[in-house]
Amino acid sequence: PTETPAETDMITTCTDDQGIRYELDSANKTASVYRGNSSANVNIPEEITSDGQKYRVTSIAEHAFSECKSLTNITIPSSVTSIGEHAFDGCRYISIRVHKGSYAEEYAKENKIHSMGFKEDYN
Repeated sequence: PTETPAETDMITTCTDDQGIRYELDSANKTASVYRGNSSANVNIPEEITSDGQKYRVTSIAEHAFSECKSLTNITIPSSVTSIGEHAFDGCRYISIRVHKGSYAEEYAKENKIHSMGFKEDYN
């Protein structure tokens, strides 16, 4: 990922190989998706590495994937414990792949978004 200085020394940004942009909190070693891409399929990882430092992906910001009209499938890891309002506005045919009991599963139900579980979660 490429890294860009942000407003403070503690927060930087990077973009992964899928074109997803993250805000990195170096104090807490966490990452937040703040802008998605227009791909049909997106896989948000549990962690990303930037300049040799690992960051746990814990949130998706407000409007992160808004108007990504071609987005139809997104995988959200159980490490994500916060999804901002309107994160998927304009994604009319989206399906979220979630882990059973995860925050993303709850979010999908509350927002009437189709979700699918992982087979291994139901064995």
